[in-house]
Amino acid sequence: ISVATDGSDAADGTAASPFKTVAHALEVASERARATSSTVSVKVGPGTFFLEKELVVSDAIRLVGAGRDLTILDGQKKCRVLNIQHVDATVSDFTITNGKTPSYQSGGGVNMSGGTLCRCLVTGNSAAEGGGGINITAANQKVFDCIVSNNTANTGGGIYVSYGSVENSLVCANTARGSGGGCFFAGANVGFCTIAGNAAAMRCGGIFYYPKNGAGSAHDNIIWGNTAAEDADVNTGDGWLAHWTNNCASVAAGECPQTADPLFKNAAKHDYRLKGSSPYRDAAWGVPTSGTDILGNPRVQGTRADLGAFESNPLELSANMECEASGGLDTATVVLTAKATNFDINAAACYWTFDGRTPSETEYDATGVELTYVYTNMGPCSVALTVIYDGEEFVDVKENFLTVSPSRLYFDSHNAQSAYPYNTLETAASNLVEAIAAASDQGGSTVLVRP
Repeated sequence: ISVATDGSDAADGTAASPFKTVAHALEVASERARATSSTVSVKVGPGTFFLEKELVVSDAIRLVGAGRDLTILDGQKKCRVLNIQHVDATVSDFTITNGKTPSYQSGGGVNMSGGTLCRCLVTGNSAAEGGGGINITAANQKVFDCIVSNNTANTGGGIYVSYGSVENSLVCANTARGSGGGCFFAGANVGFCTIAGNAAAMRCGGIFYYPKNGAGSAHDNIIWGNTAAEDADVNTGDGWLAHWTNNCASVAAGECPQTADPLFKNAAKHDYRLKGSSPYRDAAWGVPTSGTDILGNPRVQGTRADLGAFESNPLELSANMECEASGGLDTATVVLTAKATNFDINAAACYWTFDGRTPSETEYDATGVELTYVYTNMGPCSVALTVIYDGEEFVDVKENFLTVSPSRLYFDSHNAQSAYPYNTLETAASNLVEAIAAASDQGGSTVLVRP
């Protein structure tokens, strides 16, 4: 069954003659699934589909979008977007947004009492109770390869989970009016997730966690940079953390706790990939069930999987500079070239300074992969290069790598105003040894001695 924005619900639902609304396609799919006792696929093309009421997936249906950046299900803040009820239902490859529940209901974007949600972006939803983005209520449900961001709820701003599992997902920038800004996990199994930049008004900006009836576990996750009135990342004082293994958080939690900074590429811009220098590359204990990370990159690429939702390229990236220069008289011209290992330097931003400062995107003297610079200040010269590529920053500094000497220096043993580089009578060297030392060691400087 096919759906397209330019289709018609009076059509036959084929690829050549698609339906217009997802709701009608699901009704037809349910009838076929019950009649044939088999799974029915519904393929939804690119575009935005505005909803007047929630979509219910109550049978063995595979609901597939064209990609989470291409097919958008929009609740218009009138209704929940999806209600997945069947154990064999799968929903994948959508953006799920602007869902909203009325009072006392949970799961603003998605409510799950069965099935699987994968490769979706769940963003901009709200719930009166738990799970602004996703609410999971039974053990047979799974969420993986999803991005859950900018959702709000009373508890579990991003996700509220009872007994289900969440793997290989990014949960960021969600908000809870109570506890569990990113997630409220009760009896959940959670692995290879990055939970960062969430906030809670009360407890646990990252995860409020407890294993319901002894069920549930958490392993190989990164929970970092969250905020709350109490327990910024996770509730370490509640006695549940025997079920935690090899998780990164700002406080020691569970078995083999990891508390070092994960070194995200750019947390301020919600880029939670790991830098090459992160301690959590190749650091997982478990093995992810998905063959790719959240961005579709192959997993595992190194000796072991990385912690969190992103897998890093095992190639070590580096950048430095090459200089063609030598000392000069009065001025020195230098040709500078930025070089890279394991990436294209022409795809990077290169910033240069020539006075000892470390360059940045806002503080620099020149840009470019290759440039020619003329030093006019006398004395030892320095150059610094900063290369920024794919969220990584590389710095190379060469201090005193050449010296610009004056072509003419003065010596006056009676001068009380001596000042380097001694190239005027007013600043003449008062010590002959210092005057000679300031002359070019490659020859060409003249020292004039005042009688």
